Amino acid sequence: MQCPNCGAVVENDSMKYCASCGEKVKRSGIPRGCLVALVVFFVFLLLMIALVGIGIWQLQKAFNKMDVGRVLGEANLHQIALGMNQYAEAYNTLPPAWTVDENGKPMHSWRVLILPYVGENELYEKIRLDEPWDSDYNKQFHSTVPFVLTTPHGTFREMGEQIANGVTYYSVVTGPETLFPPGQTVSLSDVKDGVSNTMLIVERRQSVPWMAPDNELTLDEVLVREQVEDPVTTTFVYPALSQMHEHCALVCMLDGSTRLINHDIGSNVLKSLLLRSDARPVLAPTEDASDDVAPAESETSETPDESESQAPAAAEEERPQ
Repeated sequence: MQCPNCGAVVENDSMKYCASCGEKVKRSGIPRGCLVALVVFFVFLLLMIALVGIGIWQLQKAFNKMDVGRVLGEANLHQIALGMNQYAEAYNTLPPAWTVDENGKPMHSWRVLILPYVGENELYEKIRLDEPWDSDYNKQFHSTVPFVLTTPHGTFREMGEQIANGVTYYSVVTGPETLFPPGQTVSLSDVKDGVSNTMLIVERRQSVPWMAPDNELTLDEVLVREQVEDPVTTTFVYPALSQMHEHCALVCMLDGSTRLINHDIGSNVLKSLLLRSDARPVLAPTEDASDDVAPAESETSETPDESESQAPAAAEEERPQ
């Protein structure tokens, strides 16, 4: 180091004064103590980043194991079932699968009718029920699918695409003796098999526009069963139902409970779950059940649990057309 005053060379960096002129010498550069502190800081920072990365990886593994899509889907289905029961208390019947105009043309889906009962009253008020779902005015709401009607599964990108496209995987099943017979409505007192034994909503294979009123699954479509052969084993699938949860479809019963329906389930069990009063309630439905159906009786003692209806009575209200 060189003295800035006389130019003499200061051989010892630790000297504070020049040996030649006696003036104070200011040492240049970063002190060794500071360098050591910086090295320790950066090592600590890298260690913390590594620990956070490992934590995020472990958290992602935990989420994958617990099937977050199923957890969120169960919450959505429970809210839909609650909305259905509130609608039934307000109008004394479950909503129809769809409404029609004076010529019998489908107008609006059950999904639109329950909007006030699933926290979407603002959206409901904007939709014109006296116009078809695909009118020039109502088209603006086609991509405004409420989150409760989406099926949370896959990546966040796939979820975003589902919402952006305005589609849903939730459907009711229409047919004689179901909860949604075409052209009719069903009251809770009509459900003789019990609200915990009667299927309300199913998770379907193909998505559909959430506002579309004329694409609900029929009983015959749901009961179609196909055999799939592979080198290991022979399995069966119901092409109309989803396989989003390890060869299972998530469904919701009228009481708001959810179940995973394995595609190996017998068609007689599945049909009994879809019928509201066949006097053959399922005794102990399992994911691979084939014959868990009680013998037919003239009548059953189970009645719907009216405690599921939470909305205040509003029977005098006019049902949407």
